[in-house]
Amino acid sequence: MKDLESLLKPIKHSADWVGLSYFSEKATQRKVVNEICEPNFIDWNVGIRVEVFANGQYGYSGTSDTSPDGIQAAFEKALELTKVASEFPVCTWTVNQRPASRGQYRSHVQKSLDNLGEQEALSILRDCSLAMKVSEKIKTRIAEAKVVEIQSHSLGSNGKDIEQAFSMVYLSFAATAVDGDIAQTRTQNGPQALCYQIGSELFSRHRLLPNCEILARQALELVSADDLPNGKMDLILAPDQMMLQIHESVGHPSSSTEF
Repeated sequence: MKDLESLLKPIKHSADWVGLSYFSEKATQRKVVNEICEPNFIDWNVGIRVEVFANGQYGYSGTSDTSPDGIQAAFEKALELTKVASEFPVCTWTVNQRPASRGQYRSHVQKSLDNLGEQEALSILRDCSLAMKVSEKIKTRIAEAKVVEIQSHSLGSNGKDIEQAFSMVYLSFAATAVDGDIAQTRTQNGPQALCYQIGSELFSRHRLLPNCEILARQALELVSADDLPNGKMDLILAPDQMMLQIHESVGHPSSSTEF
């Protein structure tokens, strides 16, 4: 975690209120298709947001240059934005909008993600892929995991001090069954729909493999199922399903900018 105190000290009295927020997000992606490991990748983003209150307005700037010179440049840019905003104010704020809050939060984990090595994670995903091989009709078996580790620290010139650490795991499983010219794919709640704020204890063969086998068998049921009949007929939808259908079938197409 970056030492925000030393970075804030040179600028903390240069405006009515100054805040620094450090943010680090490390995302590791691992994927196995038909028991074959695909290239893994790590996406790591680190930066600091500078927030300034002056002239009755708040100004913001962000930078990936976390050196003192980088913070100073970002501070000057945020301060300039408060001057511009004060010429055309919609509201006039006070420092009361930034109370001296203090607190800490950390995801509850039983086993740290550091305890899960790359080879072990891939081995578990390979076993998940193999568990979906319940028939020669299952042509594609996908098992993937995305691990996201987030650290944030916010510090303010009035004593604000908030630290947070998140440990998140996204799992995706999919099986595609093919019978003649018909193909059906069954997923476990959709891409990355299995999202947990958890540690490496989620990577349990005892927990994952049975679900992967069920998933593949459901794909077989789909590919052999009868087609829906043609014609007009009544449809009964529960209110929550109706609202979801309107959202997906009407909301997204009508709000799209692509025609």
